[in-house]
Amino acid sequence: MEDVAGLDDLGSSLLEAHWRFDTRMTYNRWFKVWLSFCLVSMCSAMPAEEVWLTRFLTYLTLGYAAATVQICACAVAAVHRLNGFDNPLTPTLKSMLKAISAVGMCGTRSKKFIVDGSFIVAMCSAFLEEYPVFDADRFDPTVSVQSDEGRSIMWLRAVAMILLGLEIGARAGEITRMTVCCWQARDDGSVYVLVHLAKNGKNGELSGAVLVRGEGDFKDNYSAISFFEEFYFPFLRSQGLGLSKKCILSKFRTAVCPACSPMFPVWPHSKSKGESGVKPIAVSQVTSSVKKWATRIGRDASNYSAISFRRGSVSLAAAAKVDRNIRKRHCRWKGEATQDIYTEVSAPEEKVYGLALRKTILKSRAARGKNVKFFDFQT
Repeated sequence: MEDVAGLDDLGSSLLEAHWRFDTRMTYNRWFKVWLSFCLVSMCSAMPAEEVWLTRFLTYLTLGYAAATVQICACAVAAVHRLNGFDNPLTPTLKSMLKAISAVGMCGTRSKKFIVDGSFIVAMCSAFLEEYPVFDADRFDPTVSVQSDEGRSIMWLRAVAMILLGLEIGARAGEITRMTVCCWQARDDGSVYVLVHLAKNGKNGELSGAVLVRGEGDFKDNYSAISFFEEFYFPFLRSQGLGLSKKCILSKFRTAVCPACSPMFPVWPHSKSKGESGVKPIAVSQVTSSVKKWATRIGRDASNYSAISFRRGSVSLAAAAKVDRNIRKRHCRWKGEATQDIYTEVSAPEEKVYGLALRKTILKSRAARGKNVKFFDFQT
């Protein structure tokens, strides 16, 4: 007789296999919120009663964005199915979720601003004014500082994250998964960056984006390749971080390498179970980095988050008339319409419709009083 408990565990894992690890964590977190609501309200968590689930989702709608409410509803439904219960999202509840998305309610949040060209120029100029060249003595993690102004490593890492995130259209979760072996230089001077997908991916699926080398040094081009070569990689090497002899990417091209150093480690070093002994940053720190630079260059930090450089990436590409299929492939989207949600319309494009109307009206004005002949559709 086989180990029944082991078979049950494996079967449960296979049932969850179509959900990515991040998705399972999110579902677990939101289902715990539902459990807490049920304990306070003294109602059944599983199977959920329609009236109480309606009240719960309505309560969430008052404080959260419509997309977050939908994720919570999916979490409750997923855990129900996993435990053998029917889907609690009745047609009435599904209609309610559609209405929340359409109407918005008071919990809907505005989209974050994009990291655009002016943001990058202001950030890089400010960084170079303070640190024109890499100097290991100025990026010393053993030196204690009292304020953000003196945290040179924080500013260095933030510039690296924003430049790389913008050029590859990265999600915050993809930034946190990167190791130094994800940076793969090519003979033509470009760099392939291996991306471990935060969503939409499958085990064994190779995914990444290509960086193009700009002309001149970093002070001339403000590109990710130049910044990493002139500032960021020298810093990592000065701290003994880099590729490991035990790197597994040569054999397993899509795996997250447990041996090489994280691309963006926590400072000061935070020990973890990995062989590198250095813990990678969290998603919240990616968002914090964008906000800190927004504040430093005189912008309202509340308008920015980690999604800003992903939205900025596809928006700048769209403004430059890059083909839709190329944008979709570069930013690693599965759906055809997803990029439209992320794309910010450029200022010239916003004016196209109005300019066309003005042009037509002016033509009519110029033609007024003239003997203009039209086709006679009556004959």
